[in-house]
Amino acid sequence: MDITNKNCKPISEINDRLLLNLCENVKELRSKSGLAVETLGEKTGVPAAILKELENGVVSDGFTAEHLVGICRFFGLGLSEIFLKP
Repeated sequence: MDITNKNCKPISEINDRLLLNLCENVKELRSKSGLAVETLGEKTGVPAAILKELENGVVSDGFTAEHLVGICRFFGLGLSEIFLKP
């Protein structure tokens, strides 16, 4: 019995897309808010260096759940919303 679903994507591909969405959303939200990276960092508790990495499509080991929560709270988003396609 073949239980594969041809419409399903591999988990790694889904994870990559979610992380890319996160990076694009952070960049877009910061840009629309008119804040400098350093200012957003101060307001969210996320170091500017990590925010710069995110905006360049890199999710480093230094990016924590606390950072994610800080960004979401600042922009008034639920945790899942930050991963949605911009």
